[in-house]
Amino acid sequence: MQNTSEQQPNETRVQDVGTTINLQPANNKGNFLIFLLAGFIVMTSIVFTGLYIDDVTAVILDKPKAPSPSTQITPSKAALDSLAAAMAVPDDKALEVRDQLVVWLKADALTKAKNNDSIQILPDASARHLNALQPAAASQPLYIANALNGKPVLRFDGVDDHYFLGSISDTTPASIFVVWQKLKAGGNQYQRLYSSSGSNIDYQSKGAAFIPPTENTGVGAAPARMDVLIDTVMDLRNFYIGRLNASPEQFYFGDLAEILVYTRVLSPKEQQSVAAYLKNKYGL
Repeated sequence: MQNTSEQQPNETRVQDVGTTINLQPANNKGNFLIFLLAGFIVMTSIVFTGLYIDDVTAVILDKPKAPSPSTQITPSKAALDSLAAAMAVPDDKALEVRDQLVVWLKADALTKAKNNDSIQILPDASARHLNALQPAAASQPLYIANALNGKPVLRFDGVDDHYFLGSISDTTPASIFVVWQKLKAGGNQYQRLYSSSGSNIDYQSKGAAFIPPTENTGVGAAPARMDVLIDTVMDLRNFYIGRLNASPEQFYFGDLAEILVYTRVLSPKEQQSVAAYLKNKYGL
C-alpha cells in the first residue's frame, strides 16, 4: 500500500473530534512578511521590557544607607530625679533633728547597690529630695560595702569623681555635718569634701561652704571622723560634693559616708543630738 504522506506531500492533517481539516501552506512571500512582523514585535517587546527591568533593577539594587553610629545618651536631670524618686530610701529614726533638714545623703540609702558599683544617683533622704547626681559614668564614685563600722561608703578617686546638687539655698544660716575617711594618702592639694558659693572665692572666705578634708593640704591619710561647719552666713549656691565648685579641680580622694545640711544654726543641744547619731552609727 502506498504511504498517505507520499500521496499528499503538501497537505497537513489535523484530527479534531473526528473531523479532518486540510490546511494549505502560505506562499513564500507571505511567510517572509509574517516572519518580519513577528521579529519586529519580539524585538520591540524585548527593548521595552529591558528598559522597564533596568528601571526597576536600579531601584532594587539601590543600597540602603548605613545607620548613623550610635551615641551615648546622657540622662537628663529630670530623668535621674524621676529614677531617684522611685528608689526606696530607708528612714533612720535615730536622727531626731529634722527641722529644716534640706539635704541628707548617706551611702546606706543605696540598699540595692553592690560592692564596687558606680553610683550615678545618691538619693536625698530629706523631705526636699534634692538628689546628688552624676550622669557621666567616668565621674561616678564607687559604692564600697562594709567600709566603716559595717556601713558602706562612697569612694571618690581624686581625679574627677563628684556629685552636683545645684543650689540648696542662697545666703542663709546653715549647719553641715559630714562623716568621711581617707584610707590612703594622695590626691590633689586642698581636696574638697564639698563646696558651694555664688562666686569664685577661696575656701577660707566668709560665706562659702568650703571644707578641706584635713587642716593642711588634704593629701595625707586620715582616720574616720566627723566634721561640723556652722555659720550664720553661708552661701549654698552651686553645691558640689567631692570637688571645688568654682572650677573642676581639687577633687576629693577618699570615702564619704554621710552628709547632712540644715538651713539654720542648730542649738547646742541639737548639735549634740546629730553628732551622737553619727558617732553611734559609724563608731566614731
